Amino acid sequence: MLKTLSKDQVEIDVDLKNKEDVLNCIAAAAKKNALLSEHTQEEIKEKLCMREQLSSTGLDNKVAIPHCSFPNMSGFVVGLVRTKEPIEFGALDGNKSQLFIFIIGSDVQRNRHIKILSSISQALIQKNMYKMLFDAKNEDEVVRIFNSEIDFSEEDLQSDNKSRITVTVQNEAYFDEILHMLSGEVDGSLVVYETESASKYLHKIPLLASFWGVSENYYCRVITIVVRQVSVSSIIRKIKEIVPDIERGCGISLTVTDLSYSIGSLDY
Repeated sequence: MLKTLSKDQVEIDVDLKNKEDVLNCIAAAAKKNALLSEHTQEEIKEKLCMREQLSSTGLDNKVAIPHCSFPNMSGFVVGLVRTKEPIEFGALDGNKSQLFIFIIGSDVQRNRHIKILSSISQALIQKNMYKMLFDAKNEDEVVRIFNSEIDFSEEDLQSDNKSRITVTVQNEAYFDEILHMLSGEVDGSLVVYETESASKYLHKIPLLASFWGVSENYYCRVITIVVRQVSVSSIIRKIKEIVPDIERGCGISLTVTDLSYSIGSLDY
């Protein structure tokens, strides 16, 4: 399984002209990894292209995270391409992209794939890792920065104490960012329940009807996640960073329950 970023999968200050050039470069770098020995460079590029056709993997801050999957891969290939000049990649913020971190893994390890993807994107934003990677002077420095900020090692988690974190979201503006962050923290399961605020029913009770209007917004989602207990403090801190006024009634609530028994995991 993936432990670190390998120098073989890093290319910096490459002189490329367009999106196709970038995907070709990524495919060539990825092909160097033994995990992709059964696939040609063209097959890898085609898979990356198919993913880009769904929606661009270009994000903000000149960063993109192209990714795809193949059957029967025994692990994940992660690499990085930094181009000499920014390239049009269909990024969310409308700007060109210059830093491309790619992920290629097994199509049956979707949870692990999502966790790796989320861990990278969160580190890029929360730790300002993208700035350090842009400033890196050579491949060795890129590898050192990347591996010091992100740990992909998989530990034996079966005997670890677990906790369930429940986040109830009535303020829709926070939902996507909270879910994105939590998807990189899972060690058991991540589930979203589409629920309804109690006010939808309370306003129908004659004695209480005056407290809520018929047109009240009843948006409510409940996110539950099972994690190791040692991760709980870090997750709470990250949620507080997303919702600074969580303690002052902003439509978000957070609870943590220690689990006496936990086994298995769910796809998400």
